Order: sequence, then structure tokens, then C-alpha cells
Amino acid sequence: ENNNFTLFLENTFGTPRAEDMVSKYYIGTTDALPELPKRLKARPIFWQIDEKFRVRTARLIKYTLQTGKRVKSDREEDKPTWIHRYPKQSYKQCLFGLHLISENDKPIAIVESEKSAIIMSYCRSDYNWLATGGISNLSKDKLKPLVGRHITLYPDHNGFDLWKNKAEKITKDLNDIADYYLINHKFKFDLNWTEVQNR
Repeated sequence: ENNNFTLFLENTFGTPRAEDMVSKYYIGTTDALPELPKRLKARPIFWQIDEKFRVRTARLIKYTLQTGKRVKSDREEDKPTWIHRYPKQSYKQCLFGLHLISENDKPIAIVESEKSAIIMSYCRSDYNWLATGGISNLSKDKLKPLVGRHITLYPDHNGFDLWKNKAEKITKDLNDIADYYLINHKFKFDLNWTEVQNR
């Protein structure tokens, strides 16, 4: 009841579907972690859980209840932050939703925001929807667990060129290495944001 994002899901999709989304992506609430600063209370926790179900880190993002949009302001207390900062510790990020790939062999769709991945998992359940957690967070390291899977990238409208260039570079790097494993387990990328935009 103190999580604006999950309340937005409930108001938009109804309780049963919202509960499915919350459990599928293990969405938490900062109120369950008393060691966090008070300014971070009532935020959703977007856990990054890898393909072996290991918790890597989590992003804490403030949302509005009415629109389900992220709160954007210059105030420090409104900005997204990471759980590994409280207390500060070492971490290694992975894609949000990565744990889903161990449950089935669906093709992969990658978006920028956790919110988009969660909502699209209901709208297009024929994909495993993962998120980078930001436009600059698409990298070869984060894609390694997806080797051999078909991947479609859905950047936000301002990220198309950046992700296109990154996808081309990752594919080129794999071809340059050219050993047996990588030749037979290449990444195959599609890049599409207009399909989602036009729905």
C-alpha cells in the first residue's frame, strides 16, 4: 500500500494481473528495508536477479500514483538510486529480468526502463522482457548470458542510433574473435522502437 508503482499497476491492470507482474519480477518496496534512509521510503525496488537467481543489485525509483510516471526533478531525494550504495558495496549489474531466461526459451526483448519491461510482459507475453535500466547501460558484458538467443532491442525514441551502433559493434566483436564457440553462438539483433510506438 506504500508503493506507488505497484498501486499504479493494480489500478491499471487489476489486482490479479498486478500481483502476477510483481511476483514475476520480484518487485519490492523500500519500506521493507528499515536500514535505508527515510527519504527513500515508499519506493519500488527493481531487483536485478541474474540467470542463476543471484541478486546483483537493485534500482530504487520514485513514481507518481496517478500516472505511473517516474518523478523527475533536480531534488536529490527524487532521483533514482542504487541499493548497493546503502551501505556502499561492490556489485556487478545484470539486465533487469534476466532470471526469466532460465524458465523458458522465449525470444528476448530488451527495453530501457524496468517499468516498460514489466508492462510489456503483460502486453506481449510471447517474449521475455528485460531492461537495461538506462539508455547507456547496454553492453556486451550484460548480454553474455543471452548468447544463442534471439534478441530484439526496443530503445526509447532518443536512443535508437546509440543502440544500433552498440549492437553493430557487439556483433562485429564476436565475428572478429571467430573461435568456434562464438561463431556458433552469435547474437542476432533486431532493433525496433516504432513497433511499440505505433501500438
